[in-house]
Amino acid sequence: MTYAVPAGYHIRAAIENAINIALEHDAEVTFKFNDRVVIVTAASDVDKVIEGWEAEGRRRRDAWKNSEDGKEHARQHAVWEAARRAREVRNKAMPKPTWKDAAAYEAEVVRQTTPAPGDSAFGAAYARGIIAYAEAWASVMEERMAAGATVADCADKASHDADYDGITGFMYGCAVGLLAQHWIHGEELRRWHNLKTQIGNEGEKANESGGVLNPALLTIGGGAS
Repeated sequence: MTYAVPAGYHIRAAIENAINIALEHDAEVTFKFNDRVVIVTAASDVDKVIEGWEAEGRRRRDAWKNSEDGKEHARQHAVWEAARRAREVRNKAMPKPTWKDAAAYEAEVVRQTTPAPGDSAFGAAYARGIIAYAEAWASVMEERMAAGATVADCADKASHDADYDGITGFMYGCAVGLLAQHWIHGEELRRWHNLKTQIGNEGEKANESGGVLNPALLTIGGGAS
């Protein structure tokens, strides 16, 4: 007989339930977990079934790695990782951006990266990721602006060239907010970003009010939430 594993179950709980069903019905029970077939009886040992399930996963993974698709994926990933590391090394070696008030900026960095008593360290680590990205982005833009580009000319491409950790849309919006407040070219970036990000005319309104749109908080028809 077959068993439909409820959503959210761990493999161990699924096996234990299947064994109980096998015991109740005196029958072999079959189910799928992560696209792998598992068969148990009333006499099955949970740990041994898990070992077999994990071994099948390793077998499939190794078979895919040795396939043409797997080898091509590995080649592409190696190229991508080499480019990512090159961007990281280059960005970290670049001069720091020009701040409106360096002391005020450093105070903001300390404020954002120091967990409050009782807080987890995750928030501070998340903030450090945003700050590192914002600094790299501003540095890349300044380099290109020194060669004659404007913020509008270089901001979009620079935003990708500075991203070596894989930021989220929310982190991107936070980086714009940080630079808008502290970077010497922050106001120009804020205005460019709002117009580029808007779905309707909310970017124009944000430019008038002094706000910064966060792309992760925009919904079609609803503007910024």
